[in-house]
Amino acid sequence: DSGAGHQRAARARDGRYAFAYTPLGRPLAARLDRLDGGAGRDSVRAHWFDPRLGVAAAVGVFPAAGVHTFRPPAPQGRGRDWVLVLD
Repeated sequence: DSGAGHQRAARARDGRYAFAYTPLGRPLAARLDRLDGGAGRDSVRAHWFDPRLGVAAAVGVFPAAGVHTFRPPAPQGRGRDWVLVLD
């Protein structure tokens, strides 16, 4: 995707956390097996952060394995950006 719908992600070098941004509120796929930070954790916590209101809401705890698709808690479209926080 490019332009207004371009999604971005960043992961800590040690794998302890990651952030992913979706400017149009589209679903995001994340490889949860890349987020153990070498600590051998078997789960990953997920939150959606709403940059418009400055609040976060817990999504849940997921196995630190494979790919999981996260869907933002609101309809897609302009002005519906979200940040997925994984730790």
